[in-house]
Amino acid sequence: MSDTSVLSNLAVVNYVNNADLPRLIELLASSGYRVIQLDGEHVHDAPSLFGEAAAQFLTNRDSSNWDSFGDYLENFVWSFDDKFIALVWSHVEQMLEGSLGDLITAAGILTGISRGVYQEGTVFVTFLLGDGPNFPRL
Repeated sequence: MSDTSVLSNLAVVNYVNNADLPRLIELLASSGYRVIQLDGEHVHDAPSLFGEAAAQFLTNRDSSNWDSFGDYLENFVWSFDDKFIALVWSHVEQMLEGSLGDLITAAGILTGISRGVYQEGTVFVTFLLGDGPNFPRL
């Protein structure tokens, strides 16, 4: 059985090292979370985020702006009956190289979704995974 104590003090947005992706997925699954994974290897700005999210889990609902991306993602989260949902976005460090504003906007949208579903009894948390000093090991 996995040690789930690392999940005991979750924030709405959490930061984890890419190397811990398998362990994080295992911890979340064993704690009852539905895990939505976004492989951010090819995400470096807003347009590439919109495209990858559409290809990976938003069933080809390609967004052209932040409003449609937020709407699609929120509807996607609402489509689950699960009470615990986690978005795990790997390789997010690529957004730090010139698209920090886009990353902050995305984090704001994710935080808004988290607040909205929490009012209805669902926990939605985000894990931003990357390499480097901003992303601690579990």
